[in-house]
Amino acid sequence: MIVLNMSVSRKSVLIIACLLLSTLWILTISQPAGAQTTGLVAYWQLDEPAGATSFLNSAGAGDTGSCSGSACPSLGVAGKFGTAANFVGGNQRISIGSPSNLNFGTGSFSYALWVYVSASTGPYDMPWWKGGGSAPSPGFDMELGTGNWTANVADGSHIVNGSFGSETDNQWIFLVAVVDRSSRTFKTYRNGSLVGSASLGSLRSVSSSNPGYIGGLSGYGLNGKIDDVMIYNVALTGTQVASLYGTPPAISVAPSITTQPTNQTVTAGQSATFTVAASGTAPLSYQWSKNGTVISQATSASYTTPVTTSSDNGSTFAVVVTNSAGNAISNTVKLTVAAGLLSANPPNVVFGAVTVGTGSTIPITISANLASVAISNVTISGPGFTASGISSGLILNAGQSATLNLTFTPSSTSSVIGTLTIGSNASDPSLVISASGSGLISTISVSPTSVSLPTGGTQQFAATLIGITDNAVTWSATGGTISSSGLYTSPSTSGSYTVTATSAVVTSLSASATVTATQGNNWYVSQSGTDSSSCGSSSSPCASISYVSAARVAPGDTVHVNGTFNLNGNTCILTAASGTSSKPITYMGDPYGSAKINGQGACYYVWHNTGNYVNIYGFDFTGVQAHGNTNGGTSIILSEGGGGNVTVAYNTIHDLPSGFAAAIDMEPYGSGNYTGAPCSVHDNILSNLGYNGGLTQGNYGMYIACGTNTLVYNNLIYNEGSIGIHCWHAANNVHIWNNTIFNAQYIGIIVGTGDQGAVSGAYFDVTNNIVVNSLYGIIGEDASPGYVSKSSIFRNNLTYGNSTNWYYNNNGTSSTIQGAGMSVTGTLTGNPVLVSPSAGNYQLGSGSPAIGTGINVGLTLDLAGNPVPSSTGVNIGAY
Repeated sequence: MIVLNMSVSRKSVLIIACLLLSTLWILTISQPAGAQTTGLVAYWQLDEPAGATSFLNSAGAGDTGSCSGSACPSLGVAGKFGTAANFVGGNQRISIGSPSNLNFGTGSFSYALWVYVSASTGPYDMPWWKGGGSAPSPGFDMELGTGNWTANVADGSHIVNGSFGSETDNQWIFLVAVVDRSSRTFKTYRNGSLVGSASLGSLRSVSSSNPGYIGGLSGYGLNGKIDDVMIYNVALTGTQVASLYGTPPAISVAPSITTQPTNQTVTAGQSATFTVAASGTAPLSYQWSKNGTVISQATSASYTTPVTTSSDNGSTFAVVVTNSAGNAISNTVKLTVAAGLLSANPPNVVFGAVTVGTGSTIPITISANLASVAISNVTISGPGFTASGISSGLILNAGQSATLNLTFTPSSTSSVIGTLTIGSNASDPSLVISASGSGLISTISVSPTSVSLPTGGTQQFAATLIGITDNAVTWSATGGTISSSGLYTSPSTSGSYTVTATSAVVTSLSASATVTATQGNNWYVSQSGTDSSSCGSSSSPCASISYVSAARVAPGDTVHVNGTFNLNGNTCILTAASGTSSKPITYMGDPYGSAKINGQGACYYVWHNTGNYVNIYGFDFTGVQAHGNTNGGTSIILSEGGGGNVTVAYNTIHDLPSGFAAAIDMEPYGSGNYTGAPCSVHDNILSNLGYNGGLTQGNYGMYIACGTNTLVYNNLIYNEGSIGIHCWHAANNVHIWNNTIFNAQYIGIIVGTGDQGAVSGAYFDVTNNIVVNSLYGIIGEDASPGYVSKSSIFRNNLTYGNSTNWYYNNNGTSSTIQGAGMSVTGTLTGNPVLVSPSAGNYQLGSGSPAIGTGINVGLTLDLAGNPVPSSTGVNIGAY
């Protein structure tokens, strides 16, 4: 709004002007062309650009508006004059506070605005409110709801209502309300015409501390556009209202600099450009100065200097922006003119890795500045570097440049540093350019390099290519089958077989792996089977995993499971059979994800495994039993065979109610204690586990009490009600790599040892993990007699949005992992930029800081099955 108090008559102004002229002062009185401005104390034109959050009172009395309500209205939309503010849904508004110049007491005043109602949301949609809606609330408002449109004034005891007529939607309407104390009337105008007049009666002072709102009160807001809100401290006449209907007030706004000029640095012989941006009533004029002296003809928003010399170094520049309402002076900025006659772009050259025996060339622009330069010699050091394009005797005039081509042809894989020196007659006679690069040999490798499988078993192979930009390969096998992605299935007969990956680009480049297939039985389980069947084929399956484990399997066997299994108290899964180190027993959803197991809350443990050397692959689990004792309570998978070596991988566990111990509970146990045997938990997706259950004990995603090179990697855990990954008891030598944990409500990852089986000096390697939105991100904890080894390492983890990223509870003493002397390196703290967590997509989006910033720990595939680089460029997280 704009505030203008016209308390000096025109005659008085002329007298003052004459007096000032007599003392050689000049007073310019500017009365802009346009409609009524006399008595205008507030004028919000609402012409701010889209995204603005403050709203200028163009009458010059302050009263700047600010966003209020659920959100800012939309700005920059088409208005009646210029642009307008669009209020959606009745819950957006602009607050202008409670300025004293809008408290009119018992005086006359007028208030007006343009409105475009899209659709009324109720009976009291208010484009303007500063009290007045009821007798006890002094002030004045407009109410444009369904039915009759009104204006209201109140003094705390009395209210006077004026009518604007009936509701009209989807067109611009000009509304004016006039409180005329001299005639004791309250007049209302619509589109310039008088439509109502009411007696003010005994109306007293309308002043109040009520704040003013454009767009209305909460719950009584406008659904539509508002433009040109005007408030006067006089009673407008009918003629003045009609004039306003045709033409808005013309207000001149003094300049304001919105973007200051900045310091500039150039090399001698170049020009510098300074730029300013300003707002205010047009036209704006500009005048630049140098060192306090006006620059002739420098009268634009930008100024470009003549070609600089060393004498220009340190010069200062400023600009004055002027219009009819005043002027604004910019900050003073500095020009730096760099010395030197010969320059190189780029100044230094990095080739990176170049294939051995091939050349890579980078052009360098050599320029002469200020004066001509004669090249006397070009020399280069470092094996593999050569230069061409510039030779001794070349003369470059001021401003001229020439191209020098620097080529790197490595002969080995060593890193090389070179130096290019250009001698001349310049003031600095030697221009030195450093160069670096390394050699790269094209290779291909396959991992794993050897593997033992039961007949009919599967193994995912990965190929890594170095020195070739196209990573496509062709897979082949001498026995069995292999897919285009490298998933191998061994044949039905025992033997030794070869798996080969061949570069699709360089067909002479290949690498192989050896597969030893041992005769193992294949057993089949389906919900349509019976436990009296042979279980030996998909056409004659058994009905339960428990039966096959107890009555059929032997080391090296594979149990293929397909279908949906809704368990009850009698059909909970129990597997006690053990494999061997070379012949594990594998239970697998075939294909992965096709075996859906629902514990239906009936099983204390949905799957209780007491066997060793067991693989549990590719199942879909839900339906844990909610149990009061969450510390040592119910689980989806509990594996507690004392010999360990159990792998839980490629599974999905989801939608568990609060009140369980752990979704995956790995606790090798024997002879009355935790054995510390190894286990592996990888490539699992866990989601919605006791989320919002409010527990700090129990509701764990994974509970790890394993040791001896235990691996926990490539797991995705999100919407976890307590702790994502919890290591305790005999946990030792545990490697936690490349996991993504999102919304673990208590702790993302805890590494620790304590209670029964506690280890003195338990070692942990926590690398390449993403932990987002937890109370604690990554913590260490120990309880006597156990303690975490100070040799434990925490490398290249990304923590974001956690209340506390790092914490260490050392037998009850609070510290941080770093403060305890453990190695924490390469931590990132930026937003990981996941693709769409709300849609369940936790892969890394474009621009994620986790892309390529991890450490190679030897993984070959990520959670999505994509190859992992074998050296640098490893991602952080599960993808």
